[in-house]
Amino acid sequence: MVSRLTPAYVTWDKLAKVARHAQFAPDTPTIVDDQEWMLLGLCNFIDPEIWYPEQQGRSAWGQKKLAKQICRKCPVIDQCLEYALTHNEEWGIWGGTDPTERKKMKGDKSKLADAS
Repeated sequence: MVSRLTPAYVTWDKLAKVARHAQFAPDTPTIVDDQEWMLLGLCNFIDPEIWYPEQQGRSAWGQKKLAKQICRKCPVIDQCLEYALTHNEEWGIWGGTDPTERKKMKGDKSKLADAS
């Protein structure tokens, strides 16, 4: 049976443990070449299903909220969001945003480009 990570199974203690394992040394570069930054994401330590909530309603809302909370602690959140915007990721939580938020961000950027 595949385990599903739901808010009921996650505690802040578990998240803190994951975050401790993802700490950077002082000489670690902020931006990693190409897509190597993906290896540094907290998402690598957590069941991938949390990043792609499929159901609707309260359960999906809770799953999105938890995924975004984890993202806020991630050392590569900025690279992740930039990747999602650049590659038009239409599914899942990337860089602490859901598809609707990213679509709005892209729309706001295009409006700024049109105005200049």
